[in-house]
Parts: sequence; structure tokens; C-alpha cells
Amino acid sequence: MVVSPKQRLLHLVTTIAPLSVDVLSDIEQAITVQQVSRNALLLEAGRVCQYVWFIVEGAARAFYYKDDKEVTAWFMGKDDFIISVKSFLEQKSSYEYIQTLTDATLVSIPYAQL
Repeated sequence: MVVSPKQRLLHLVTTIAPLSVDVLSDIEQAITVQQVSRNALLLEAGRVCQYVWFIVEGAARAFYYKDDKEVTAWFMGKDDFIISVKSFLEQKSSYEYIQTLTDATLVSIPYAQL
């Protein structure tokens, strides 16, 4: 059976916490599926993180600069969530970049819809 990217995310969410059909429907309407190329910058330092992304296929990393050197903070892959937590929650400028490492299929959840 083929499972859509949205269904995959919703299944994962319901394994964490049971949600009503109405809430699941609201989430499904708020999320979008994106096909993103390798090396795409999902977030740049100085910008506010407006999304939580779920990786259906692919990989990503977060990095920042310290003393003019690039420092990787984390790597994420299939079935992981990616976010600049402080920027997203506080709606303040990020200090980090989020970049895809491969072509990727992502499900994005906008801050404005939460």
C-alpha cells in the first residue's frame, strides 16, 4: 500500500499522541508537501523560522558560522522533524541555516497554522 507524505506524517503524529478526527483534518489542511533540491536553504541566519518540516525522503543539516568557520549543529534524515527551535518558538531571527543535503520530499507545517 502506498502512503502519501501527508498520511505518513499524520500516522507518526498519532503514534505520539492520539488526536481527534477533526484535529487531524485541520492538520492535514494546514500542511503542504514540497519537493526540494539538494543544497536548498530552507532557513537562513537572520530570518525567522516560519515552518516545522518533516522529512519524508532525504536528509538535511543545520549549520552556523563561528569565527568564520562553518559548524554543523545536526543532521536529520527520513522521518525526522527539522526546525530552528528557538527561532520558531520565539519568532525571532535565527542564528543558523537549515540546508538539504539531498533532493528531498518534505511536509511543511507553518507557524501561522499552529
